[in-house]
Amino acid sequence: MISARVFRLEQLKPQGARLWQFVKQVASRFGEDRCSRVAGALSFATILSLVPFTAVALGMLSVFPMFQSWMTAIQDFVYGNFVPASGEVVQKYLEEFAHKTGRLTALGLLFLAITAVLMMATIELAFNDIWRVRQQRKLMHRFLTYWAILTLGPFLIGVSLTLTSQLFSLPLFGGSDGMRAVRGVLQHGLPAVFEVLAFMMLYMLVPNAPVKWRHALLGSACAALLFELAKRGFAYYVAQVPTYQTIYGAVAVLPIFLIWIYLSWLVILLGAVVTANLGGTERGRV
Repeated sequence: MISARVFRLEQLKPQGARLWQFVKQVASRFGEDRCSRVAGALSFATILSLVPFTAVALGMLSVFPMFQSWMTAIQDFVYGNFVPASGEVVQKYLEEFAHKTGRLTALGLLFLAITAVLMMATIELAFNDIWRVRQQRKLMHRFLTYWAILTLGPFLIGVSLTLTSQLFSLPLFGGSDGMRAVRGVLQHGLPAVFEVLAFMMLYMLVPNAPVKWRHALLGSACAALLFELAKRGFAYYVAQVPTYQTIYGAVAVLPIFLIWIYLSWLVILLGAVVTANLGGTERGRV
């Protein structure tokens, strides 16, 4: 029995060595691609395009009557699970800004649309650098890809959350203690599932390179895990170390939100590096 265990441990050593080598490659590539600097640039672009993105998302959801009764629940779910510590305040301001876009002229709406598209172009450039892609998509192809992400993304999220809410409202989940426990597990696990799907959509659609779904899935799973850890850690830090509230007072939500956007982009870019490196590792074996 002891010899069998020793044999199994000997078999695990090469796998552990390959995993450690892969981690070192990802860390090296993350530094080579200057992802920390790119995350800062993307954070600035995100601030500029956040209102256009919110306006497009809310507009997309409001088009479908099936989402009308669930609109508030959908927004609460998104801001509560993806914006820690200051989600309610951020939600209030973004909704106010987005609703004011209805007063804009056609030229103003065109400017907002261009801002959202330029944001997607910035993300594509960053991803293409990570995937070592030098050739850009044709203009029409880029526009269709960006528009698909901007419109289908909110639509799919709305459909998923609406169906999930209707599923949980069934008597099946309100009966026994066991089913209520299952409901609680699913409700806590859904944000992670949506994170994985959102990251997969980014990693497969944005870079101008073929990305295998299993590579995107592994990279998305890593990004979702880090995102959850970062979300909980950052929320705990803000709650336990109220430095920003002490210094900035009522406007503390601004630096907190900026830092969170930066951390989010670090996680997204790290997941992209993992996904791209998985493809490179596979090509290296071939």
